Amino acid sequence: MIYLILNIALYLLMALICGAAAGWLARNNNALREEEELRRAVTELKDKLSQCESLLRGRDAQLNSLRAEVKAKDARMGELHDEINGQSNVLRSKDRELAQADAQRQSAQEQLDALALELSGADADGSADQLRNELQALESRLKRNRQARDRMSKSLEREQRRVVELERERELQSNSLLVLHEQLDLERARAAGGN
Repeated sequence: MIYLILNIALYLLMALICGAAAGWLARNNNALREEEELRRAVTELKDKLSQCESLLRGRDAQLNSLRAEVKAKDARMGELHDEINGQSNVLRSKDRELAQADAQRQSAQEQLDALALELSGADADGSADQLRNELQALESRLKRNRQARDRMSKSLEREQRRVVELERERELQSNSLLVLHEQLDLERARAAGGN
């Protein structure tokens, strides 16, 4: 009977050892699988982290380039504004010159009309020749004034076209600047949302 009890105890001990070994192997196998899964997850997270960092660096570079563009556009806008102001001043001075030329032309025309009246009522002697000479001088002066007025008028038209072009360019620059500001704000919002 003791033999039987010892046999049962031995088989129970062997079953206990086999069960413990099988449990240990199963637990070890599960732990290795979980460890491998965790390593893969850590590797994936590191890859995603490096992608996010490179994306942030790219956005920072883009943000810096947009800021530089905005500064350049602001500087260009100031230059265009100064140029438009200068062109406006030139345009005003041309207007004044044109008004003066018109006044001179009108004065010369009045003198011409007065001389023509004098000429029609003058004697047939030397005073008529003198009046004709004065009349011709006044006509040539009138012609020069008209030519000067035409030149000033053309110059004024060119300056007005230039001002219109500059204003159009300034408007385009302004619109472009607004778009860049919106992009900059959007990038800031994205960067703030990503953090």
